[in-house]
Amino acid sequence: MFNTVNATVYGPVVQIGVANGPVTIHPTGPREAVPVVRPVPGTDQAAPEVFVGRTREIEHLLARLDPDGESGAATASVVAGMGGVGKTALARRVSATAVTRGWFVGGAVMVDLHGYHPDGGQVRTAAAFGPLLAALGVSRERVPATEPEQAAAYHHLLDALARQGRRVLLVLDNVSSSDQVRDFLPRSAAHRAVVTTRDTLTLPSVRALELDVPEPGEAGVMLERILHGHSPGDPRVGREPAEATRVIEACGRLPLALGIAAAMLADDHALTLAELADELDRSATREEVLRHGEPSIAPVFDLSWRRLQARDPSAARVLPLLVLNPGPGTSTEAAAALADEPVPVVRPRLRRLRQAHLLYQADGHWRMHDLIRSRVRGRTVPGNAEESDPQAALSRLLHHYGRTATAMAGRLTEQPDGPGGPGEPGEAGEAGDSADRGAAEDAYAAERAGAWEWFARERPSLLAAVPMAAVSGHHRLTVDLAETLFGVLDTAHDTLAQAAMAQYAVDAAAQLGDAEVHAGTLHRLGSLHTASGRHDRAATAHREALRVCRAAGDRKGEAAASHLLGSSLLDAGRLAKAVTAVRQAAHIYRVIGHREGGARALGTLARIHCRTKRYDTAVGVHRQAIGMHQDAGDTGGEGAELNNLGLTLWLAGRKEEAVVAYRRSADVSRTAGHHSAKAAALRNLAMHTGWLGRTEEALAAQQEALETCRSLGDVAGESAALSALPVILSRAMEPRAAVAAQQRSVEACRAAGHRRDEGLALSQLGQVLAMTAGNLGGAIDAHRRAVDIWRDLADRDAEATELKVLAGRLAEAERNSAARRTGEEAVAALNDTGRHAEAVAVEEWLATLPATDHETERAVPPDAATRMPRIYTTPKGCTGGCLPFSATVGAVVAHFLDGPWWLVTILTVLAAFGWGTCLTSLVFLAAGVFMVCAAWGTWWSAAGLALLLFGAGSLVTGTTEAEPGGRESDRDRQRRQRPP
Repeated sequence: MFNTVNATVYGPVVQIGVANGPVTIHPTGPREAVPVVRPVPGTDQAAPEVFVGRTREIEHLLARLDPDGESGAATASVVAGMGGVGKTALARRVSATAVTRGWFVGGAVMVDLHGYHPDGGQVRTAAAFGPLLAALGVSRERVPATEPEQAAAYHHLLDALARQGRRVLLVLDNVSSSDQVRDFLPRSAAHRAVVTTRDTLTLPSVRALELDVPEPGEAGVMLERILHGHSPGDPRVGREPAEATRVIEACGRLPLALGIAAAMLADDHALTLAELADELDRSATREEVLRHGEPSIAPVFDLSWRRLQARDPSAARVLPLLVLNPGPGTSTEAAAALADEPVPVVRPRLRRLRQAHLLYQADGHWRMHDLIRSRVRGRTVPGNAEESDPQAALSRLLHHYGRTATAMAGRLTEQPDGPGGPGEPGEAGEAGDSADRGAAEDAYAAERAGAWEWFARERPSLLAAVPMAAVSGHHRLTVDLAETLFGVLDTAHDTLAQAAMAQYAVDAAAQLGDAEVHAGTLHRLGSLHTASGRHDRAATAHREALRVCRAAGDRKGEAAASHLLGSSLLDAGRLAKAVTAVRQAAHIYRVIGHREGGARALGTLARIHCRTKRYDTAVGVHRQAIGMHQDAGDTGGEGAELNNLGLTLWLAGRKEEAVVAYRRSADVSRTAGHHSAKAAALRNLAMHTGWLGRTEEALAAQQEALETCRSLGDVAGESAALSALPVILSRAMEPRAAVAAQQRSVEACRAAGHRRDEGLALSQLGQVLAMTAGNLGGAIDAHRRAVDIWRDLADRDAEATELKVLAGRLAEAERNSAARRTGEEAVAALNDTGRHAEAVAVEEWLATLPATDHETERAVPPDAATRMPRIYTTPKGCTGGCLPFSATVGAVVAHFLDGPWWLVTILTVLAAFGWGTCLTSLVFLAAGVFMVCAAWGTWWSAAGLALLLFGAGSLVTGTTEAEPGGRESDRDRQRRQRPP
């Protein structure tokens, strides 16, 4: 068979024979729907809707959701019934009631899985885990990159919430198969799920509720209430009960159909119920009655459609165009683009369609039931052919998204008018100038907020528009829209979706024939693969960009591609190839005279040398890069490279030179106005000068870093600056102040709602409590709270590290059984995150743990080499050696002095269990001297001797300050922390 197409073809080529244009060929495969997860509001916040009856069904479902209900209740309840029968409305009503009663403090969310979408575009199960995690409170940057990791994190989060007594409700709407929903169901009996479907599902721990059409009386009340909502006080239903019954039965008592019938009555006040019933009877055919087992919607919709065409053809013309929008809903502006009309003209038409119950509004978008969508698809209205052309309408819609996204992105990047820009006020002027500046700043903030809100609202449609633009041949639009979305949309919770979008951009750019654009899209794809840990794929993308640039003779692009390829190879651990690629980039930059690029390549080369512990070589390369930045006048690059030089010098043990480099970095960045780089250098300066015991300089640097980060709104940087303070105070021998400072950091993060920063602060608090204050119990509690936060945030990597630290703390406290259990959890988490070498090391450490608790010899914790130095250590050795010796001496002395031996023994035991700080040791010595001198010759002098023994012993063995280069035990040497 020959294929002849006499037209421009949009979409893939198919075996069709002869086709005369214009031709639009849509992909035959189903279009994947973008998951949208919404919180379930309480009944006092939910949008009003007509809901009649269903009392028995509501009580039935609430009994299953009640936390005080029957034990062993099924975790999931399935509401099954035909389309349009009111399953979603029932699920909304029940879940809103449960939320109002406070049953689900962990969260209640609803997701439409589009199981019956007429295009076949269902939501993939794996694609919904990321949005579900975000809706349940996980910050988007902490959502894992890959879908399997997201699924694991989802169930870890549900398990953690169950342990905390924070129950979660999941409403899974429009589920077409058991496979689509099975992996979402909670495994903990604490949580609940409500599932709506048109089919029979076979799922574990599930009870089904079959939802039938309402009783005739309830259907009559529903028809009347909907009619009164459109036309208050309309008497027709009450005046013609017999004819109303005919209409109700013609609608099959289906709520969706009843709503359309009521809208037709409200639209035509002269229409009687008898006339409506007759028209409905004539519309029904045997074919429609037998279709899908859902006979009622077809005749009602067909009649409504004919009347709409006759009475308002302009509104009828809009309805089929809305089906072209790729998202779950259409904004008024997008509908105007589809109809090629101004917004004020289109808005009344959309309201007319809503009044006809063919559309409904949710989240500021116009939506339609999938049964309505299936009836609308393919329908046309006689009139202007160009206006109704679907390909032209689709092109207008895609360009609308492209133009609007670009404009909104511009609002996010532009600076406000006035001196200094944001956060940099100019000199004080007149009161009027200050007021004008304040008004301008308010307007700027409002514009930015509006832009973010637009991107959040339109996110599903924007993400779906990129592949639609690619398939329809809009190559430049595909590239531009994808690049805009990468720049502004927070899609870190779905890196695979980003990579898919980037691949569409790469394919579209290849069609444009622009080597620079093509290479840029390949680099974007590579960076996304790097972010998700797929370093080999990242290297492949950058290598392809290198080929494209070479073929085009673009030497600068070739250098950039070689540099990025080297970075990817470095991340992949292929160091030899990384060195070759980066050196090639540096050579090309040198040949073409691009000093800034050459300096950046040398900085990456220095990183490679650091990875191989060739610190002196790395220092030399850093200095060379700094010189090139200076020659190029690139103060930003110079400041950042000086900071990197300081880190390398510190690792090389050249601590004084490192401090000098940090100071220079801060000064250069301060002068150039690069505030983020200045804050980074100040944080390192504060941490390391504090480590060296230079408290005054460290505190000054820490304070300036803190103020800079706050002025920039850099929450992560502020948290990092706060974390330096306990280290400074610890080295200044102020353990109580260090603990208090770290506790303030924890409280500040909690008050701000920054869960990740709170977890980091709790982890640091545990270290400070254990190593500085000797409070192992408090340290264990802090680390456990940090573990709970990492589980809540589904951060398996941080959870693994925290479990490893916690296991070491438990071993220090001689709680070996708990240490072993926690260590085994750490091994599992380390293996889950690919840290297999660390997992093996922890397993080997576990093998050294004593079999029982409270052993005298304790194993070295698995994280001992990365801990803070213990400035004062509790003299635990006295509990093993000094205790029996002191008790025996006290008892013998008391016997010869005829004193109460048991009292002396108790005193010596208490002394041997004393609190091991230098201050308490001095207190024991003073008390012992006083008792011996004041009561010599009595049994009290024996107690004084015991106190003297303990005080002297604790001073000798109890305090060991871990100063670099000083004499220390092997155990204390293992506890020394390497500063970041």
